[in-house]
Amino acid sequence: LKIGSGWQDIKTDMERMRQPNEDGKVEDPGYHYEELNRFFSVGVWEVPGTEAMRHLWKLFYHSIKIHCVIFVVDGGESEDRIDVAKRHLHVLMNEAELRNSCFCVIINQRLDDKLNPV
Repeated sequence: LKIGSGWQDIKTDMERMRQPNEDGKVEDPGYHYEELNRFFSVGVWEVPGTEAMRHLWKLFYHSIKIHCVIFVVDGGESEDRIDVAKRHLHVLMNEAELRNSCFCVIINQRLDDKLNPV
């Protein structure tokens, strides 16, 4: 669950999660965990949707109580890839461990200066 008073707060916190270490490298094990403290403490897991990582999704929600799933889809992808994302979303929504969780689906799309899709 990512809570912020506005998009800028969310963007700032998510950028902070990806800060480089002393060598200037961002170490990415494929997933990322961050604790955020605003009015209360909340843990955020960022888990990619790559084929290799999708096999690990169950390990997260079988062993951790998940209150919210933020499912992000790249709107610039091909229709086939969006259909794959749709199938995965339906699977997640029907998992017993996630049945009482909130789902937020975000479809990213890049826009130019005139707000036209790129």
